[in-house]
Amino acid sequence: MLTARILTWLLNRSGKPFAFRPVTDPTCLPAHLPAADFGLYVHIPFCRRLCAFCPYCKTVYREEQAQAYVQALIKEIDLVAERYDLTKKKLPATDLYFGGGTPALLAEHLIKIIDRLKEYYDIRGGIGIELHPDDIDEATLNTLAQAGFSKISIGVQSFCSDTLEKLQRKTADHAEADQSGADLSAKMAMVRNFGFRVIDIDLIFGIRGQTARSLEQDIRLAFASGATQVSTYPL
Repeated sequence: MLTARILTWLLNRSGKPFAFRPVTDPTCLPAHLPAADFGLYVHIPFCRRLCAFCPYCKTVYREEQAQAYVQALIKEIDLVAERYDLTKKKLPATDLYFGGGTPALLAEHLIKIIDRLKEYYDIRGGIGIELHPDDIDEATLNTLAQAGFSKISIGVQSFCSDTLEKLQRKTADHAEADQSGADLSAKMAMVRNFGFRVIDIDLIFGIRGQTARSLEQDIRLAFASGATQVSTYPL
């Protein structure tokens, strides 16, 4: 509670609760969008189950709520476009990234969201998405490839079963996990076969009992499994 109060004061400069204003309120948006080096991020806050280590905005997936969220998101994209006159001239964007949550839960809706964004933004770089290991299957990967995704970021977190237990991250794909990473090798091969330009593997460090050696081994296994890059995050 004390930590929350301190953060509220630091971020809000007062002890009052945060006040959220609708996107139609012009004071909640900047006067102008940047003309260069402007990237787009879309947050999908739904997960099959909630991981205790994840600090991001998320909720357990419910189909009705997810469909309502997509409709609201499309409406917000239109409102922002109107605010900045993007209906007349597209704004160049370096790239587009979908995070969460577990964005692949809404895979069938992503093309609709991307198409709406492309009405207002000239996306000149790649399109990326975060994937939970459980999301890696032929159908999902095919949907993402058809939608134009070029970067896949997989939240492996660790290849070590002991580390995963401490994260309470025992999933179907991690059930037999060990430091050989054999349980993910078939799925990583599947990802490589779809020809995504960037295959990122996310790893967590600073976990109780984790050593520099075990983290180094995780990094080596990530590249050995086909990652083109590795991202590491502190617990």
